[in-house]
Amino acid sequence: MNYFISIIFNMLGGIIAGFIVYFILDCKEKKQWQKSKTKLAGLFDDVLTRALTTIRLLAGIEPPLGIKNNEDFLDYIKKEFGKDYQQLIVKVKNSLNPERYNTLLMNIKGLNEEIKYLLLVFLSFKKSDNWYIENILELYNRINSNFWIFYTFPEISDLKYQNDNKIKSFKNTAINDIVDFCKFVLTVKQSENIKNLK
Repeated sequence: MNYFISIIFNMLGGIIAGFIVYFILDCKEKKQWQKSKTKLAGLFDDVLTRALTTIRLLAGIEPPLGIKNNEDFLDYIKKEFGKDYQQLIVKVKNSLNPERYNTLLMNIKGLNEEIKYLLLVFLSFKKSDNWYIENILELYNRINSNFWIFYTFPEISDLKYQNDNKIKSFKNTAINDIVDFCKFVLTVKQSENIKNLK
């Protein structure tokens, strides 16, 4: 009888000890995430800024002057992209050339690597907010889906094909995909999860 009581007490002791260890580790992970959250959100915001700069360079938009902070940069980008992104569409159509095309591909490759690294860092925190992981993944997916025409049809940047109806159609679709990409990036960049931590 005493033997069974001893086994039961040992089991209960093990379960209680397990809960205590879990609680301590859980609290430690939450504290670690809260301490790192601001810096990581800042890194994510920097990636979003580089994504917008990649589009600015593709569209041939001059670098902003007198920009002092993130809000100034956003105001400048929104003004240059225009209402309903019409100015952006015209600028990309008029300025797309092989040099800008190659710069775009190089920048996208760099962004892809940054996003993969950022995702690994966020995933290393068990208590990280799902919002960040979902939006980092979405950004990664959009870079691959919104720019597939640029990867597949380099002819869209070549003046030799400017009268080719098929290539014109691909170019128009590619530019519309860029607009979708910019809408997403600007929405995330202006979200409370980014703004409140800067």
